[in-house]
Amino acid sequence: MIKSHSAPHQSRASCRAHPRASCRARASRAHALASCRARAHSSVIMSAANSSISSPDTGAAASSSLTLFSPSKINVFLRIIRRREDGFHELASLFHVIDCGDELVVDLGPPGQKDTLKCNMTNVPVDSSNLVLKALAMFRERALADIPAAERPSYHCTLRKRVPAGAGLGGGSGNAATALFAANVLAGNPASESDLQTWSADIGSDCPVYFGKGASYVTGRGEFVDDVESPFTDDDSLLLVKPPIELSTGRIFKALDLNNLSDADPKALMSQIADVGAQATVDLTVNDLEAPAFKVLPRLRELKERLAEADGGCTSFMSGSGSTIVALGVDTPPTELIARSPSLASDWGTFDPEEDKLFISRARFITRKEGEWFKPSKALAEEHANAIKEL
Repeated sequence: MIKSHSAPHQSRASCRAHPRASCRARASRAHALASCRARAHSSVIMSAANSSISSPDTGAAASSSLTLFSPSKINVFLRIIRRREDGFHELASLFHVIDCGDELVVDLGPPGQKDTLKCNMTNVPVDSSNLVLKALAMFRERALADIPAAERPSYHCTLRKRVPAGAGLGGGSGNAATALFAANVLAGNPASESDLQTWSADIGSDCPVYFGKGASYVTGRGEFVDDVESPFTDDDSLLLVKPPIELSTGRIFKALDLNNLSDADPKALMSQIADVGAQATVDLTVNDLEAPAFKVLPRLRELKERLAEADGGCTSFMSGSGSTIVALGVDTPPTELIARSPSLASDWGTFDPEEDKLFISRARFITRKEGEWFKPSKALAEEHANAIKEL
């Protein structure tokens, strides 16, 4: 059975605790956070003036600029348990962080300046609606509250983005989590990862997963996050294929038929996946959102079936609410997908097949140690670096 490394992430309405920490008294926590904010005061001011800080990985001196890999995630299985009285759906899912990702550069700027964001993707907003800028504004407000507003730093970011939007890969949430981690390091680590994880839930339901170790069992509306031992290794390969069409999560849930859900027990799925790892079969990679997604976008089923034939047969499944299809244990795209990527994209009704190609990416499962951030797997590190250079 997959071993849990923690107690479940508590509801934000109750105690807002990290899964690796017990639920502390509010007064004690407020005192501790106030103390760390005070310790951060001088660190932030010095860092903003280009003083040295500690690197999150090596402890070596670093400048007031930090460049980090920004990962994404997949849902190895996703069960919708029921529709709750508050209108939200209760779920149970095995999330895993993967190394299909972006690159985020965060620079400290002088106090009083407006935060800025540059991005290579023209369809990504670079105003205050972007999750990166929301995360940084939240960090400044919560972690640096004891510092006079006139002395708090500004942030200037560059996002080199590969992970597409509307893919079910949590790329935007990964960007926000990465920004929070970077801001904390640049400030001298005034907040604990427990604090960062709790705060991140106010940005997006997928964000807290990135402050785990890589594999998480998620329940409730997504607010209960439990670190688990990864059933995979960084040698286990994945192939991600996304058509040039985004799927709205709201639209998929609207099309969900609650009378047509899987009856698979999530805990049983966890146990079985722990036993077989990358040999998991399609009956274990259940996703209750596939049926409504295929209803909204019928050709998505065809893509899943086509990928299932890769390498003589593999397990394929949709991640999140789509539209990315994941092939487990596959490292090389089927020849047809490579050769016909532009024309296949055109088949989906896009206007420019040369620009709107299928998104095809190799990936690996990745994990991290507390205090460090995620990095691409050794197998794909060079591939990721080259892809970023081409952006």
